[in-house]
Amino acid sequence: MKNDPTIGSLAIREQSSDERRVFLQAIQTMMLDGRLTMGAALRVLRAAHLGVTRKQYARMVKLSNTALADLENDRGNPTMRSIEQAFRPFGFRLALIPVAGSAVSLTPDTAPDDALAGAILDAVGKRPG
Repeated sequence: MKNDPTIGSLAIREQSSDERRVFLQAIQTMMLDGRLTMGAALRVLRAAHLGVTRKQYARMVKLSNTALADLENDRGNPTMRSIEQAFRPFGFRLALIPVAGSAVSLTPDTAPDDALAGAILDAVGKRPG
């Protein structure tokens, strides 16, 4: 809708369960393949997916505003507990993932479509160009 608030080119709006699943899978895949940092992913999830301010979200997940800002900006040395708290509402948890180029890799069917990946990269100011 035209009046929906946005982050980059991503509109903040109600999503169907299928849209939500596709969006979360895109975030997950882009983190796995290195196109999104953990902080950028959290910022997009909070702002574009939930549509809340950093201060509101910090209160929701019981983190200080400073700790959340550091997480979103990939600064500092966050604890595993704070990472878990920040990502748990989106269904994510801290885990080990394969390094790019290792024997375990992503499959083409898990990759987000180009339009969604581009919108996510635009939202965090990371679009190659």
